[in-house]
Amino acid sequence: MQFVPGTNRGDVLIHRSANNDPNTHALECCGNFDRTKAVACPLRSGGCTVHDGRTLHYAGPNRTDIPRWAYIVAFDLPPKRRAGTRQFGWNDEKHSADMARRRVWLVRGGLFVHAWRMLRNGVLNNPSRMKYLMRRAWQTLVKSRVARTAQSDIAGQDQGGLPVKCQEVVSG
Repeated sequence: MQFVPGTNRGDVLIHRSANNDPNTHALECCGNFDRTKAVACPLRSGGCTVHDGRTLHYAGPNRTDIPRWAYIVAFDLPPKRRAGTRQFGWNDEKHSADMARRRVWLVRGGLFVHAWRMLRNGVLNNPSRMKYLMRRAWQTLVKSRVARTAQSDIAGQDQGGLPVKCQEVVSG
């Protein structure tokens, strides 16, 4: 693994889908950062690392015939209110098969299962958490509606398919 120290402290840098394929979950950073500051941290097979999720990190290509598996455990603090909203355009383009399956599951009744699990886990006991989740659900519904109506719109991309912001960084 390689890490770029200190990248977790600043603003979130611009990313894009790996290989410009929005069907993958992987992201690559195309923001402005000093690549020469990357620190190699070799891991043995079966090894692990603990790092801040916002720290830029990279695992080189798998050169074996054995699949490489990752088990990710994320810990987070309660959200803090910000002055404005943040937009991460690279996430808006994601239409992975997993997300499509989840959407179908939710529409076919999974929404009630999901709601029951949340209620069972005490979401109603925490009004601020409930408000946060309701706001997120509303934003997701609005985004999915906008995405469905604008699927054919490729505004904001150049001829090569790169988001304009990324191309400015890459070519600049």
